[in-house]
Amino acid sequence: MLGLTLEELAKASSVSDRTIMNFENELRSPHEGTLKLLRIAFEEAGITFLPDDGQGEGLRLKKT
Repeated sequence: MLGLTLEELAKASSVSDRTIMNFENELRSPHEGTLKLLRIAFEEAGITFLPDDGQGEGLRLKKT
C-alpha cells in the first residue's frame, strides 16, 4: 500500500528487518512495544488505522 521496502520499514520503526521478517512468516509474535513502533512508522508514512465498525478493523491512506 505504501510501497515501503523491508529495509525502509525497519529503519523507520527501529525494528530490525529480521524481526519484521519473523513476524511476516509467523515465526514470532510481536511484543506490544514493537507493535507500537511499527504502528507509529506506518502512521508517519501515511496510514490511518480505523477502529472496528462492526465489520472489522481497517486502514486507509491519509489524504495528501
